Amino acid sequence: MNQHKEGRIKEAGIKLFSEKGFEATSVQDIANECGMSKGSFYSYFKSKDALLVTILTHYYRMIEKKIKKVDQMGLQPREAFVIQLTHFYEGVYEHKEFIITHAYEQVPPLNATVKRMILHIQTKRRAFYRRSLYRIFGEQVTPYLWDLAIMLEGILHAFIRMFLQDEKELQVEELVKYAVNRIDSIVEGMIYNNEGPILQESEVIPPTNMFNMSLASVRSRVTDLITLIKDELQESPHIEEYRMSLDVIEEELARESPRQPVIKGMLSNLDDIKVVEVYIEELKRLLQITVQKTSTD
Repeated sequence: MNQHKEGRIKEAGIKLFSEKGFEATSVQDIANECGMSKGSFYSYFKSKDALLVTILTHYYRMIEKKIKKVDQMGLQPREAFVIQLTHFYEGVYEHKEFIITHAYEQVPPLNATVKRMILHIQTKRRAFYRRSLYRIFGEQVTPYLWDLAIMLEGILHAFIRMFLQDEKELQVEELVKYAVNRIDSIVEGMIYNNEGPILQESEVIPPTNMFNMSLASVRSRVTDLITLIKDELQESPHIEEYRMSLDVIEEELARESPRQPVIKGMLSNLDDIKVVEVYIEELKRLLQITVQKTSTD
């Protein structure tokens, strides 16, 4: 029964956020739509923002589940990437009234929690682009991977916005194939002209002003980094060992007093992994600050 009521609240939130907009929808509106009291709403969700986070997370996980299944199909990198991008943007387009407004255009003045979640999804999506483009084009494009990821994202988003504005029917698979084919030409030009990349890792995932961050913000960034590292290493033969070390770190951070020797030991298992060394270095700095802040709070 409780799950049924929670589901009704989510459905009402999706409907009203899409029709009226997030800011114009009140908790009372959602409660009225569900035929329940305002107090009943708060027994399931702390706030309207918490409901929005839950809904966006639900949508993203549905799409992500489809994308991950493709990795198990044994396809060539380009074919797999096209199918995965098609799944992603079909999912976005299917729920366009809600997702585009709240996760892409970011029209409402979002609170810190919602912003962090959206940035987390965005960072994961770009890391997925980067990883997939490396599989397709190989070592030669390593310096350009973030440039290529951002350009591909820009092409797809620009076309999708145009189709949405004109209310035209979008053939997602055709658009994805077209965009990926354009990346071929861009890669050829980059290699031929021997141009340097525009973006560096630190510009896509900027270094945080760690010492001025709250403990909650530091921990949120740690969670984001751990997720990114797990995604990047998912094809490693040592993935289970790495995942175990990362899981232990997360468990330690959930403790009232994280044990620094345990965290250091787990971090030592992640040294010298080149593909994620930038993430690991930031993770080490953040974890050190987390332990310091926890011990002084």
